[in-house]
Amino acid sequence: MLIQNINISNYAIRKIFVKITAVILSLFCVALSTQAQQASQQLSPQDVFNTGVPLIFKEDFRSGNFLKWTLSIDAIYDPAQRPTFSDRVQLVNAPGMDGRRAAKFTVPGTPGSFRAELALPAEEGLQERWYGERLAVQQVPTDQQGFIVMQWHAVMGNEKVDRNFPNLAIALKNDRWVINTAWGSPAAIQRSSQVLDEPAVAGEWVNWVVHAKWSTGSDGLLEIWRDGVRVWSRSGQNVYNLTIPRTPYFKTGIYRPSRNNDNALPEPPITVHVTEVRIGKGTAMYDEVSPVIDGTVFAGIDFELLTDLGFDTNLGSVGFVVPSQAGVTGPTGLTWSGANTPAMLTVDLTDIATGVKRPVRIRGYRDDSCAAQTGLVSMNDASTCYTARNSHLILTYVETDNPTLPAGHYQGSFTLEAQGWHDSGYRRTLELNADIETRPLDGVVRNGETFELSDQGPLAGYGSVAFVVPFQMGVMGPTSLVWDGPREPSAIKVTLINNATGLPYVANIRAGRSNSCYTRGMNDARTCSSNPRYSSLQLSFVRADNPDMRSGSYRGTAEIEARGWHDSSFRKTLEFGFDITVD
Repeated sequence: MLIQNINISNYAIRKIFVKITAVILSLFCVALSTQAQQASQQLSPQDVFNTGVPLIFKEDFRSGNFLKWTLSIDAIYDPAQRPTFSDRVQLVNAPGMDGRRAAKFTVPGTPGSFRAELALPAEEGLQERWYGERLAVQQVPTDQQGFIVMQWHAVMGNEKVDRNFPNLAIALKNDRWVINTAWGSPAAIQRSSQVLDEPAVAGEWVNWVVHAKWSTGSDGLLEIWRDGVRVWSRSGQNVYNLTIPRTPYFKTGIYRPSRNNDNALPEPPITVHVTEVRIGKGTAMYDEVSPVIDGTVFAGIDFELLTDLGFDTNLGSVGFVVPSQAGVTGPTGLTWSGANTPAMLTVDLTDIATGVKRPVRIRGYRDDSCAAQTGLVSMNDASTCYTARNSHLILTYVETDNPTLPAGHYQGSFTLEAQGWHDSGYRRTLELNADIETRPLDGVVRNGETFELSDQGPLAGYGSVAFVVPFQMGVMGPTSLVWDGPREPSAIKVTLINNATGLPYVANIRAGRSNSCYTRGMNDARTCSSNPRYSSLQLSFVRADNPDMRSGSYRGTAEIEARGWHDSSFRKTLEFGFDITVD
């Protein structure tokens, strides 16, 4: 009996040991999971920012942790008490974006639960910075209190007052995006608030870009773009007057201040997803920080992606593919061949005159900057040139690729995706427009040179020819002919598109008519006795005429009409492209 009892005891012990082992393994797995999403308790700027390059910080949440961030949960302000992980901030697959990762923020609806954020450290001094982020809210608030999803907060130190506010915040209130600012003396804080017109949509990814020149003076500047459109700007002081100047530190997630109350009524939880956070110095370009890159393909002018995405990855080269979408076909996966042939995209575009959609073919190249070859390969070809990592996208419309396309003006949009070959988890979205007129251009105007069209005078039946601007969107200039006006070029306005931002700029262009003796306004038909029928058009972009034009690359088109002064029946429409790059 004793032996039997001993055997039973040994069996029981073995069972207990197995259970304990299982529990330990389970706890170990939980610990590993927690470790994979661990944040830091305290960080210095040197731990996070690489200020030796234009893009000083980027986070696409593929690292498996939050070690570049600190957690901000409810009212835990003491760094020594700050948690290093929380179930309110988790790493997940980005909803609706295959192959992307995101941070998922959740604030439960329990009273006293009001904050779930990730924070970066404050830099010393007041710096000029660019910020980019992609964000989706899963619940749109219907109350005035709402919640903040992005904020830039001052380090107040000993000058902290009971009620202080972020220097800049992007929030949601009553289903609208709201921009809030605060600045001035801590004892007399000044504030502003701007409600944006377009309502927020639950579950929709929104692309935000913020440009901030932080300053206590009149040279301060704040600009905000949403989905490629500048929606708000403000000049002047934008930080507090503090003894120790520091750049406001950036936080993102959920901050719902009205819930900082144990007496608040329960409510459904709030969830926000964030991905592709990027921060650049003042010298960075818009598309270096923007999670989504915009651009437009014009007929006769190549679209070229200025930012080299080969250096945007952790390692290796980058190619460009066509993600699944209606009305667009092209390469869907990367290759490695080095062949000097373009990919061919087919994009359904709409004839703006008739409303009819037609397939339009566009060539897609990748420029790998290989000096020994042409440097151009198929856009989805990730092969490198020796050890180079260059990856510039080039898109071009060629008339001979579209022999059956009827004459017309075609517009539409399509999406491409940059993918890493070696860094296979790398993704970047390009949302592009196409603006194609099927008639070939009569010339392209570039900065630093004057474009001169050949003599148009002999084309009329008799007499002289001059030039006017026919009615069209985005172009303004003389609309009728004159005789013997001032001997100086006309000023016309042409709307150009910033190649990096997709934003419009109305450029001043000089347009003159040479009559072989001297230059007059483009619409001045006065002749010169030495050659009474000579008429050539001169177009030029002068930087001094556009002093507020930001550095970048700009594209656009404009129609100009040649008309006869004596032969009033003569009409000829001319189409010009503009390919302008300014420093």
